[in-house]
Amino acid sequence: MLGVVVLRFDRAHRYGIVEDIVVDERARGRGVGTRLMRAAQAEMRAAGMEHAILESGIRNASAHAFFRREGYREAAIMFLKRLGD
Repeated sequence: MLGVVVLRFDRAHRYGIVEDIVVDERARGRGVGTRLMRAAQAEMRAAGMEHAILESGIRNASAHAFFRREGYREAAIMFLKRLGD
């Protein structure tokens, strides 16, 4: 397997969520991620979604560059607090 993309739909608000997209390290830079992302967007459109959203770790610069190349833009800041301990 070269890669996988996991989607979730919020039908009430009509947006699709790219929960995860992973490309095998040996296959990176060969268009696999682009094909996965375009297939995911086609699935979202077919399901009637109007927007696609995703989140990424703050330090994942290579993923951020990929998402920008795919036409995504920064739209929010996410905050996290550990509740255990």
